[in-house]
Amino acid sequence: MTNQVQAPGLDDAARSLMKERIQERLQALGMTQFRAAEMAGKHSHFIYDFLIDRKRTIKGDGLVRVAIVLRCSVDYLTGRSDEIGEPPSPLMSFGPIIQEVSNGSEG
Repeated sequence: MTNQVQAPGLDDAARSLMKERIQERLQALGMTQFRAAEMAGKHSHFIYDFLIDRKRTIKGDGLVRVAIVLRCSVDYLTGRSDEIGEPPSPLMSFGPIIQEVSNGSEG
């Protein structure tokens, strides 16, 4: 059994919804897309690339990390739920990233 989380196949409507929800959570948390990507342990343009369609989807570990940083469930981001829900419990240690998010620090 694999622990990998994947976004469903993203058609244009699903991709649009995921973009909208990411932007909504960024705004709610007062966080830039660049800061969120860095807090997720990804390169600074990771979320930006998805939002401008340079990247067609966010999946697997990246999706889990983004949900943790945005303090919502993977199901919410991917449109499988309309409830913001709880962020996933990390299956591995993300070190200072998780501590920083749980403390509400953004820099």
